[in-house]
Amino acid sequence: MGTVPLPPELGLDTNLTAVGFRLNRDTRPNRFYPTDGTFLDFTADFFSPDLGSKYSFQSYKFTFNKYWSLTQNQVLASGSFACFTGGEPPFYGNCVYGTDSQLRGYPAGRYLDRYMLGTQLEYRLALPKRFGLVGFGGLEK
Repeated sequence: MGTVPLPPELGLDTNLTAVGFRLNRDTRPNRFYPTDGTFLDFTADFFSPDLGSKYSFQSYKFTFNKYWSLTQNQVLASGSFACFTGGEPPFYGNCVYGTDSQLRGYPAGRYLDRYMLGTQLEYRLALPKRFGLVGFGGLEK
């Protein structure tokens, strides 16, 4: 008994090639457990058949995080992010909710959209013996 062949335009065999740029600024003293400073990241990618890409679309992503030390063991962190796509992206080229540490606790890939806006706030408490407690909440559009 043979297997049924996949439809030719299912989109499983694709090439995505882009040219783009990135702007990044990081003033955090420690990127693994920041207690102070800011992190800013902006990317713009332009996918085109002229570059070897199967699809023609644009992707823009912006992230800004800020950290405050409340006491030696307490940190308050905020994060804001935006994602926009233009043109005709494949479904996986759209903004994916719940990825890149955005909207913690949100299942990644459950929702895709052409745009995404969100913000989150997080309280961190360092406890003895390398334990910790975190509370967080977020909003998305």
